[in-house]
Amino acid sequence: MIEAMIDYDSDVMMVSSVKNKEVALRLNRAALVGKKVFSSVASNDTTTAIYQLMEMQADPLLATPAPVVLVAQKLLRKLCTDCREQVPLDTPQLQRLGVTFKPTERRQIYEARGCEHCNHLGYSGMTALHEVFEISEADRQVILKGGTASAIREQARQRRRLISMTEDGVYKSLIGLTSLEEVANTVLIHEGDLNTPRNVEDIYYLCNGQA
Repeated sequence: MIEAMIDYDSDVMMVSSVKNKEVALRLNRAALVGKKVFSSVASNDTTTAIYQLMEMQADPLLATPAPVVLVAQKLLRKLCTDCREQVPLDTPQLQRLGVTFKPTERRQIYEARGCEHCNHLGYSGMTALHEVFEISEADRQVILKGGTASAIREQARQRRRLISMTEDGVYKSLIGLTSLEEVANTVLIHEGDLNTPRNVEDIYYLCNGQA
């Protein structure tokens, strides 16, 4: 089926999931002939997806000269805009999320309160946390040498400023989209992120595209 899709004259190809090495090889072939390929891998974050592909022995897909971008996301509840409340930064909660805090920082976050518009839940609707990882040549070298997911992640954070879903959640609590409590209940903190912690101010500017 995938082979037939490759031969079909289309610019975009979508395959539900990368289930095994054979599927990965065919997707790589499609990308190499110029198609924009979309697929999925069930995982906790972008570097866990890379590890799963390594376990499948899908090295050609990971080492391909075609651009490879992984996007991870988790859904969580959105604060009600009618009753959300701005409060000082919650230092203990930030520490549990692996985020550092400077005493001189004066930023505030938003918390849920509850009102008639949200049925007294404090939340209304959904939003998402995202993590985007574009595989670079340096990353490919680590992958081909059998590097761990943590090693790949630390390199990406140090060299190319990978923003984790946790940090995206902290940013979204700063701008009033969700709360730190909801972020803490949604994300799983990667061990590699604890080795390369960031402070609230850095996260704000990184996520705001000002770093």
